[in-house]
This record gives sequence, structure tokens and C-alpha cells, in this order.
Amino acid sequence: MLVRLGGTVVTMRAIGPANYGIFSAAAAFILFASTLAQMGLEVFLIRKPEAPTRRDYDEAFTFLLLASVVVSVVGLALTIPLGGLLRPRGMLLPLRVLLLLVPINVLWAPAQACIERQFGYRRMGILELGGDAVLYATAVPLAIGGLGSWSLVAGYFAWQTWLLIGSYAFAGLRPHLAWSWSGAREMVGHGFTYSLSTWATSAGNVVVAVVVGTFAGPVGVGYVNFSIRLAGMLNFTRRGVFRVGMVAVSRARNGGLARLARALEEGMFLVMIAAAAPFAAFGLVARGLIPPVFGSSWDPALHLYVAFSIVSVLGVVNLVQCTVLFAVGKNMSVARASLWQFAILSVAAVALVPVAGILGIAIASGLSLASTVVTHRATARIAPMRYRRLLLPLAVLVPPMLAPLVSFPRSLLTLVPAVVALAFPATRRELRFVVGLLRTTLRGHTDATAPVAAIALAAPLGPVAVDADAAWGSEAEMAMALAPTLAAPAVPAAPAPAAPPSLAPPTLGGGDAGLLFAGTGDLGSLGAMSLAGAGAMSLAGAGAMSLAGAGGMDDYWLLPPDAVTGAASMEVLMARAGRLLGGARRTGWPLMLAAVELTATSGGSVSEATLRAVADTLRADLRFDDPVARAAPATFVLATALVPGGADAEEVAAHLSASVAAAAATAGEPARMRWSSVVATATSAEEVDDLLRRVVEQLHAR
Repeated sequence: MLVRLGGTVVTMRAIGPANYGIFSAAAAFILFASTLAQMGLEVFLIRKPEAPTRRDYDEAFTFLLLASVVVSVVGLALTIPLGGLLRPRGMLLPLRVLLLLVPINVLWAPAQACIERQFGYRRMGILELGGDAVLYATAVPLAIGGLGSWSLVAGYFAWQTWLLIGSYAFAGLRPHLAWSWSGAREMVGHGFTYSLSTWATSAGNVVVAVVVGTFAGPVGVGYVNFSIRLAGMLNFTRRGVFRVGMVAVSRARNGGLARLARALEEGMFLVMIAAAAPFAAFGLVARGLIPPVFGSSWDPALHLYVAFSIVSVLGVVNLVQCTVLFAVGKNMSVARASLWQFAILSVAAVALVPVAGILGIAIASGLSLASTVVTHRATARIAPMRYRRLLLPLAVLVPPMLAPLVSFPRSLLTLVPAVVALAFPATRRELRFVVGLLRTTLRGHTDATAPVAAIALAAPLGPVAVDADAAWGSEAEMAMALAPTLAAPAVPAAPAPAAPPSLAPPTLGGGDAGLLFAGTGDLGSLGAMSLAGAGAMSLAGAGAMSLAGAGGMDDYWLLPPDAVTGAASMEVLMARAGRLLGGARRTGWPLMLAAVELTATSGGSVSEATLRAVADTLRADLRFDDPVARAAPATFVLATALVPGGADAEEVAAHLSASVAAAAATAGEPARMRWSSVVATATSAEEVDDLLRRVVEQLHAR
């Protein structure tokens, strides 16, 4: 992040708005062309139920080679008759050069999919960090040397070349040409359904470049894309919600519509605060910060940034709704909403930019949020949500976002709505709630002097009583004390009362979380509970953890859960297991990594009903934040911390084996089972991928 931020600042100062506008307009076309050519094949290979063979990777490479060459050639051909119409002026030659790079931009996808399926996330981290370093090591000297937009073109070429060569080197693959019509049909079928919404979003970027370039020239495009980029850097909540939201929804929906709706409403409230707070804070200093950091040539982008920041915050509703729809497999509903958003943006941009200038594109972006109606109607069929609670954070946090429009000290008047709101008891209650969550997140433990409340934490195979302040009174507030223990990075502050290990841990109605509230058994406050944990899977948790500064979550949370079972992706499991391993080294709580493989006694494939039953059972028997992933068609992998007072590894394995066998039998299909597990302690030198390889080797040896 520091490499990217530093490189961006230096490059922006050196090349100025016009040159950045030329490059960013050309890059918008290339992004659209690349998404067309790639067809989502990286995700297709990652999520393929059976392990891809070498021929599968070769067929994907061949398909991408043909698709990218076709897209590149067609794109270059179209620039001949349409070149005079392309805007902004000066973009044509950089666009043609970048079109030649489309194959380089997509051919690394099979290799990176192979790396991820090998659990080589350290290699992926090296690739990503190296890519940023190569990009800016190339672009910055050229920008300072006066090459303008060509500095970024050269940096883009160096970056994509690094990704292509490095990916295949790290994956240990040497690509060959291979083809089958059946494989091509499968890839096209997957690519179209998966990529439709992405294509619509990329096409919207092209519309912005063309319309603004036509009426405002390259400088206007530079201002617009700079504002969008700046707003995107502050809108880190969006990434967090997609990291964890789909997993949380896929679990919470098992407990009924009322509980899911309540959890989503609370989660949306917290995500709205987390989304708006960075914009509000930056708004108070933006007027005095942007000119000295980026240069005075970017001053006119301030007004545009304010508009895009408001659009970003208002887009939280659509973000949460799309997360819910992705989580339940309603991809086409998201695609329809994306197409409506593209249509509204296009029409509004053409109508408004000639009249309102570059501010018209921000207004058009705001109007395109009308597509939220589409996602709302689709989400209402799953869990009806109310939005009244969002009015408070909007009323308090949006005015400071307007501060860059006026000079200091008048900008301080934008804080008046917050001061007025504090006069109302309801506002103070909400503030205490949020502050309590943040305080608990940052402290990472409970108050050892607080009275013991009748609350139990369902540790693996054994309840652990913890201290909580009974005076808090609400489930959400009590959950704040429990969530750090639920996330398992720290030992409870006070000794737990003696409680015999149980082979039937308390669970909630849906069996998808690890908290039991005395007298209620309700998980209505899902967002608040998971928020306080250092990585708990919650739609609300992502936003509020970002607000608290407790980041560190992995990009792999972006991947949706398994469509059949609702289990997490292997990328999610590896990310969470890495944190549990870190906790083991800090606290001494051992990490247990286990795998179970099912085989139908009938000799055929294990049915989807049985797989779903097994996945639900595993999640019910573990803590809420313990990941369960589907690693192969009939193989599940799980990770959990063995906490003091709970069962040991052998007891956990025996209980889970019995639970899986019972679940399979209940589903009407008794299944044979192979089980393997390993335990990492505080002194273990192995990393997560080493442990996983050992688990798989043991499983196959049985």
C-alpha cells in the first residue's frame, strides 16, 4: 500500500492532469478489453471442483491466447475507422500500444490460479508487491524525466510482463497449446455468467472516458479519474464487506429471515459509518492537504472529489445488497442491476456533461444509483430490510464531507449537525454502542473486574464462561465482550469457571455461530458480535474493523463461498488459519487443521444434500469464526484453535467424525469417511501451507 501510494503521488505530481487523463482514458478501454478476453477463467480454474490437470491449464492458456489475440486485433482494427472519433484527443496512440499488451494482460490467469490451488499465498504476495515495485520503478523515473502519459504506459507494460513471467515461474508451469471444444464451451459458459456484471462496470468506465474526453478534453478526464481514484482509496470498506460479507450471509441465512434481516440492518448501519467516517475526516483537511501533496494543478478536482465521495457513501446500500445476492447465488440479479446502472450512467452522462461540465459525470454516477431499486427488490425476497437507521450517520457524517467546498474556519460549521444530533438520547445511545465496539476491538480483551454474566462461548467441544458486564443489558453489547475470545487470538482475562468438556457444544438455532445468549439464544446482533473480533466473519465487521484501524484482512475474502455447500473457499480458510496460527504462537492455544473425505457407500458420487448436511454440521460444531472449506468435490478442510478447558485434538476429531457420519446418515446417504488432522503449537516452525500439505498427505495415505 505504501509503495502504491508513494508511487501515485510522485507520478501525479510529475505528469499533471492532462497526461494522466490520456493514460486513464486509454486504460479504461484496455480494462474493458481485458475483461472480455479473460472471461473470468482465473476464478473458473480456482473454483473447479476437481483439481485441474496440466491439460486443463494448457486448454485455458490456449483459450485465453486466442481470445486475447482476437480482442486485440479487433480493437486495433476498430481504431482505424473510429480513431478520429475517440476522445480525449491524444489517446489514440497510447491506446493502440496498450491494445498490443492485452495478451500479456490475461495470459497469467492460469498460472495464478495454479498458485492459489497450491496454497502458494506467499508467492502471490511476492508477485503483487513485486508488481507494484516494478510498475513505479519504471513509471516514476520516466515521469520525472518528462515522458508524461508514456511513463505510465511503460510502467503498465513492465508490470504486466512481470506478472506473466513471475506467475508461470512461481507456478512451475510451462504453457503448451491444447484445445477441446467441450472445454471451450464450459469456459465460455462460465465466463459469460460470471463476467456480465464486470463487463457492465468496465463499459461504464469507457463511457466516462469518452463523454468527459469529448466535452472536457484530457484534463477533464484526468480530474475525473483522479477524483474516482482518491475516493476509491478512502472507500476501503467496500473491499472489507466483500471479503467477509458473503461468507457471513451464507451462514446467517440458515437461521431464518427475521434474524438475517436484523443482522443485515445492523451490519449496514455499521458499514455506513465505516464508509462515511474516513471521507468525513479527510474532508476536514482535504482543502489544505491535496495541493501541497499532489500539486496545485489538481485543485479543480476538489469539488469533483466531494461529489464522488458522497456517491461512494450512498452506494453502501447497493454494496450490501449485492453482497447478499452473491452470497445466495443470485448472480444474474446483480448483473441486471449492473446493466441498469450502466444504462442510466450513459444516458445521464451524455445529457449532463455538456451542461454541467465534469461535475455532470459525478451527478450521473449518483443518478445511476437508482439501480439500487433492482437489487432491493431481489434482496427483499431473501430478507426484507429497513433503511431508517441509516439516516443518522448520513445526517452527521455527510456535512463534513462538504468541508472542502468552503475555506477554514467556515468549514468547521459542517460539524454543527453532529453537535446538534448529540443532544438527542437516541444518538448518544448509538454513539456509545459504536464506541464500545471500537474500544473492545482495540483492547482485545474483556474487563476482568466486570461481574460474570450468564453467557457461554461455544469453544470447540467445550463451553467456556467469560466475564461480561451485565449492566450493558443488550445482546449486541454483551457480544462485544465475547467476540475477542470467539476470534481466539487471546486468552480470556479472568480464569474461566470450571466447566466439564462437552461433546455437544451449545449452538444457536441455525447452528452457525458460537455464542449462546442466556435466556434468548438469538443472534439478531450478528454484526456487533463479529465486529469486535480481530477477523470475525461478519458483514458489519469489515466496515467497523476498518474504522478502528484493525485491518490486515486478506483479499481472498473477495471469493464467494462454495455454491453447493456454503462452505468457505480455500483462500478464506488459509487466510483465517494463518491468523489462528499467529494466535497459537502468541498465546499457546494450539491450531488444529483437519481434513475429511467422504465416499458414498453406494460407490457413486456423494449427493449434494449429503455435502450440505456435512458442511452445516461442521460449522455448527465449531466456533463461528472457525473456517470450513470445500477443498475437493467430497473433501472438507477445517481449522480451529484448541482453547484451554476444551477438548484435545483426539476428542475433537472423534466428535466431528461422529457428527459427519450422523449427518450423512440423516441425509439418507451413509458414507465412508477418511479423516486426518495435524496440530501446530506455539513452537511450531511450519506455516499454514506446510500444515495443509501434511494433512492432505496423511489423508491420501489412509
